[in-house]
Amino acid sequence: MSSRDRPSSPLVLVVDDDDDARELYGAAFERKGYRVATASDGEAALARVSDERPDAILMDVAMPGMDGIEATRRLKSKPSTADIPVVVVTAQGTQSVLAELHTIGADAVVRKPCAAGELLALVERILS
Repeated sequence: MSSRDRPSSPLVLVVDDDDDARELYGAAFERKGYRVATASDGEAALARVSDERPDAILMDVAMPGMDGIEATRRLKSKPSTADIPVVVVTAQGTQSVLAELHTIGADAVVRKPCAAGELLALVERILS
């Protein structure tokens, strides 16, 4: 089978307003053979999803402009994107935030700080 015939590796969209977090998480996924796209806020994430249809999304909550809660809500409310797994990564661990994330359909919530390997293992479980 040529490389052209092989299915492409999964695409993970890393959404975070922190450049270092995007770089750290993205590099960890790339080392494991994933393709990575990035966005720095919710609006940019929605545009990337529309253009590229990722296999999974890592979504920060606290971002300028459209936050991760609203972006996740919009993704999960549209039939065309509702099935994309969204792993929310947040330092906001209050019960109300966690309850809202569950209600809007986040597939998993991981509290910051977290190791990139933890996120990688979680995404691999969700995609398998």
